[in-house]
Amino acid sequence: RAGLTGQQLVTLFAWEEAEFLRYTEGSAIRRIGHERWQRNIAVAMGNALRHAALTVADAQAIRQILDEKKPSVSALVQEHIDWALEITPPSLFREAHADTPASSAAAVAARSAV
Repeated sequence: RAGLTGQQLVTLFAWEEAEFLRYTEGSAIRRIGHERWQRNIAVAMGNALRHAALTVADAQAIRQILDEKKPSVSALVQEHIDWALEITPPSLFREAHADTPASSAAAVAARSAV
């Protein structure tokens, strides 16, 4: 489908129902409906956030759209947004701890001492 090719998860999650219906016209995916589409994309974004290769910018964009959309989606989608946001993405964790090599060495030393 031309409408789906190359789209990023953030863009797909931002689709309003009219866009979902337009881009999925004639596709079997349309049968799941917009709510389940949002749920599935929220899960995909949660999985992406857990991937070590995700860039900091992409992780921030995903977290931002999830936070922005949460108040306006159904309880079903909110539940999956909560799941997606419950972990700090590895890329954000690395960025937050990039300037503290001593803390990593201390953690390794503490584990070795046990």
